[in-house]
Amino acid sequence: MLGFWLLPALVLRYTADKMPGTLSFIGWEPAIWDGLIVLLIGIVSMETPTNGTGRL
Repeated sequence: MLGFWLLPALVLRYTADKMPGTLSFIGWEPAIWDGLIVLLIGIVSMETPTNGTGRL
């Protein structure tokens, strides 16, 4: 689970390098924090599986 923030951080950093007028990060630390925020949003918005009866 600790590594799942790494991919969004890399994508954000790469996007910031390719489009500096639209998105900018100064260093890796803000990109890492934003990757953790994206991970948190994904965890919070994840649906819980049901067994088909509408109950958990």
